[in-house]
Amino acid sequence: MSPEESVIREFIAQLAAVPAGALRSDQRLVADLKIDGDDYGMWLVPELQKRFSIRPSIAEWESAPTVGELIALVERHLSKRQPTR
Repeated sequence: MSPEESVIREFIAQLAAVPAGALRSDQRLVADLKIDGDDYGMWLVPELQKRFSIRPSIAEWESAPTVGELIALVERHLSKRQPTR
């Protein structure tokens, strides 16, 4: 697990009130983890944008309904701004 993925999982775990280690990639943020849409859009998205200095579009955020898709979205944007390792 990358350091970035660990941070994302910690943020999600805070909102969902579950241990980060219990999160599965296929869990849906709203339906399974009961993360409120306002918490997602008004806290999680801005925190991820600030922490990682990324700016995905609103449509991209909305197209990431699961833990795994959200992680992939952030990592995709990180790879665009960082040189390949």
